[in-house]
Amino acid sequence: MQPLAVFPSIKFPTGSTASGAGTGTTDVGIVLISSRELGGVSLDLNAGMTHRIGKDNLAPHNSSVWAVSFDAGTLVSIDPGSVDQWVRV
Repeated sequence: MQPLAVFPSIKFPTGSTASGAGTGTTDVGIVLISSRELGGVSLDLNAGMTHRIGKDNLAPHNSSVWAVSFDAGTLVSIDPGSVDQWVRV
């Protein structure tokens, strides 16, 4: 089984809509986070959804987010005179 995390969130309407510092709505959301190792590469996949509860048109009532990232590590030479001696840090 691959690692999977669930990140729930809730935002309360604390910012002023008159000054543009908030939407005046409560938002609820969830993001799923998956991390995998594929050979020597780390792969992270994130996907989520946010729903705004309220009656205004300052922002969309449903929005989604996704992200993909990978890391192949940093290669450092042990002996600068030898190209074939590398280690993963």
